[in-house]
Amino acid sequence: MKELPIQRERFKAMAEGYSPICMDPNMHHTFIAHGDLATQIITSMVTDTQKELHVNVPNEGSITNLPQGAIIEIPALIDVRGIRPLYMGKIPKGLVGLTSAIIVWEELTVDAALAGDRNLVVQALMAHPQWPITLDKAERLCDEMLKAHSKYLPQFSRSDK
Repeated sequence: MKELPIQRERFKAMAEGYSPICMDPNMHHTFIAHGDLATQIITSMVTDTQKELHVNVPNEGSITNLPQGAIIEIPALIDVRGIRPLYMGKIPKGLVGLTSAIIVWEELTVDAALAGDRNLVVQALMAHPQWPITLDKAERLCDEMLKAHSKYLPQFSRSDK
C-alpha cells in the first residue's frame, strides 16, 4: 500500500508532538490500514468524543454462540469510558463452524508459542480450515520456520523439550 509510508510519517509526528493528534477522513483505516484506527480510538477516549468502530476484543457475551474470551472483531462504542463492545447475539449457524475452527487455530498457535511445543505448531499449521495441508508438509514447514526464526523463538530450543 503506497499510503503506508505517509501514515507512518503522520503517526511519528503525532507521537513526537510535532503534529496535533487528528484523524484524516480521507485516510480511513478501511482504506489504508488499521494504523489510523489506533489514532481514532485514542482521540475518542482522550476527547470523550463517542465513536462506533470495529475492534478486536475478547468475547464477553457480545456474540452468544462463540466461546467466552475468544478474540472477535465487533462494533464497539468508544469514548472516555473506554471500549464497550456492542451486543450482537448469535451469529448465523453457517458462520459458527468456520469461526470456531479459526478460534481453535488461533488458540493452538498461542499454546504452541507459550509451551515451545513443536507438535502443537504442527497441529496449528494443519488446523486452519482455509489452508489444507498434509502432515508431511506441516512438519517440513514447521521445521523450516523454527530454524529460520530460532533467535526469536528460544522456547523451542530448550533442552527439556
